[in-house]
Amino acid sequence: MQECRLMDESPQILYRNYRNLKLDIATESGNFEFNCEFVCPSHSSFRETEEYYHPDPPISRLFVIETGCAEVTMDGVCTRLEKGDIAFLPAGHPFQAVYHPGLICKAEHVHLHDGLGFALGPELPGMRKTRKPELFAALIAAFHTQPDFAAHPLIVSAILLLAEPLFRRAAERLNVPPFYRKLMTELNRRPPAALRLNELAREFGLTRSALGKGFRRHFGLAFKEYQKTLLLTKSRRLLLNRELSISQAANELGFEQVFYFFEFFRRASGLTPMEFRRRSGKL
Repeated sequence: MQECRLMDESPQILYRNYRNLKLDIATESGNFEFNCEFVCPSHSSFRETEEYYHPDPPISRLFVIETGCAEVTMDGVCTRLEKGDIAFLPAGHPFQAVYHPGLICKAEHVHLHDGLGFALGPELPGMRKTRKPELFAALIAAFHTQPDFAAHPLIVSAILLLAEPLFRRAAERLNVPPFYRKLMTELNRRPPAALRLNELAREFGLTRSALGKGFRRHFGLAFKEYQKTLLLTKSRRLLLNRELSISQAANELGFEQVFYFFEFFRRASGLTPMEFRRRSGKL
């Protein structure tokens, strides 16, 4: 058995700018907006057994097993992936992967979120996989013969198939009064570090207490908790974009000084922005 390594030693990654696909999804609970941001592809082959541990994956992954096999352990469940399998690994779930000789894995790293800014993926109970020969063949053909973005509609089709259990909860989140939908739209337009509950309450004609209680009642968490999650999610996404400096990322997030960004990110994730960027260079 090979020594288990952290994600900063994992196989090669190719970076590129974000591309986004947005869809309106209809469910029995209502409609919701599904957003898929493509972060980077990772097409890897293995000549020997390699094992990696991802303790805090910030984004979701779609694995398409072209040849060979692998085992992925997530949430205490070990799943074997073989040729023809398509698997979705949701963000926020630590996992360990064992890749065997002869494996060729076409992977796509994505960030999924709804129209309110809530991440899609962490609520899934664990990894999900399927075998759809026609979809598998179409994905492999697109990976081999087309530009990266040509495979995006097929990738989204696979993710929608595997992430369907998320849809009901995402739709239910929209069953809130129009005021709160407007509020969430506004929150996602603004730099998350600059959000202040008292300023928002004054702007929307409410007391700070009334806005805070209403937010918790309709969304199931405190405003401060939501802000922290939103800020950490956007921080990670910006840090994955190597074209941005850390100071530029801090400014886009709404931090007045880069020092405050370092302090927030270290306390929230256990890593400095530079450490996260170095490790995520090998997602």
